[in-house]
Amino acid sequence: MTTLLPRASKALPSARRLQRLVLNGLTYPHGVEGYRDAYRPAASAGRIMATVEAILPQTPRAHTLVLRPERPMAFAPGQHVLVTCQVDGARQTRCYSLCDTPRRADGRVEITVAHIPDGLVSSHLTGGGAGDPSGVAVGAAVGLSAPQGTDFVLPLPRPERLVLIGGGSGITPLRSMWRTMQAEGLGDRVTVLYYARTAADGLFLDELSTLGDAHVVLTRAAGVGPLVGRFEAAHLAAVGIDPTTASAFACGPPGLVDAVRDAWSDAPDRLRTESFAPPVAPVGDDMPEGMLTFARAGVSAHNDGTTLLEQAEAAGLSPEAGCRMGICHTCTTTKHAGAVRDVRTGEVDDREGCEVQLCISQPVGNVSLDL
Repeated sequence: MTTLLPRASKALPSARRLQRLVLNGLTYPHGVEGYRDAYRPAASAGRIMATVEAILPQTPRAHTLVLRPERPMAFAPGQHVLVTCQVDGARQTRCYSLCDTPRRADGRVEITVAHIPDGLVSSHLTGGGAGDPSGVAVGAAVGLSAPQGTDFVLPLPRPERLVLIGGGSGITPLRSMWRTMQAEGLGDRVTVLYYARTAADGLFLDELSTLGDAHVVLTRAAGVGPLVGRFEAAHLAAVGIDPTTASAFACGPPGLVDAVRDAWSDAPDRLRTESFAPPVAPVGDDMPEGMLTFARAGVSAHNDGTTLLEQAEAAGLSPEAGCRMGICHTCTTTKHAGAVRDVRTGEVDDREGCEVQLCISQPVGNVSLDL
């Protein structure tokens, strides 16, 4: 039986980890990787540096980071970026929505990060705002990719009637949309429905209270107003929305997004959706079979049934990854041979030499990857 190697972050020798921490401190705020990229531009193609200018608490577990890019960043409301930062001397990358309007006069951009238990990057990006010295702090530098995503963006010309439906942290790209509509003098066209478990979990509640037509629904607390509980089509009627004539964007957990799709089933072309929930590999009665081979690394391991990304990390590899839920495509890698299953749809792809997304693909039998 092949023994799986520990994750790279845990396997790092203490002396080497200490060396990284010392070097990272000497090269603050850009870190070793930042200076290395300055002399190897190809290593950071498309990435620009940004300075953290403010950390604004939103909830006990979420903070908004105000960033100043080193050069202007043009983006469409609803797009996201890959954020790269130094954590314990190693470079990590994750995907976050831009949550302010691109019409902001000072050129700053904002992302809002919700802490995820055991989340390496989210802990780092939210720790500084809570006074944790291990977290990011004002003055630190992070890397930003070019804005990404073309499907979930505010269209031109702007809709005559726009409905934004968000749940949890899914409100972040929608905030960019309503702020842009306001900046363009079109705020009266926008209706926002935001679903949060409790007031302590809700993002941007003070701002939402100032909008002309915004409705906050607390799904695990006493309701205020005409909307109670989880989203249902009756909520649209209660606030005067006709799905057949209104354009809508919905972002949040899968249950919310599915319910919104049902409400727009007679006019699906008027709805665009995005889900922030990471995919979960299906659990079946059959034991996972086969070997997973990382060809370039010369490492093999027994398939344990989890995603390719999780198994690569468990084998000691550190492939590039951003959103970890199939949105950003950062972890796309060539599959030399074998079959993989898309954990979102269950579809199996057995083509040789095709590209696969590690974070949403599960090996079916023997698989060889270009890693």
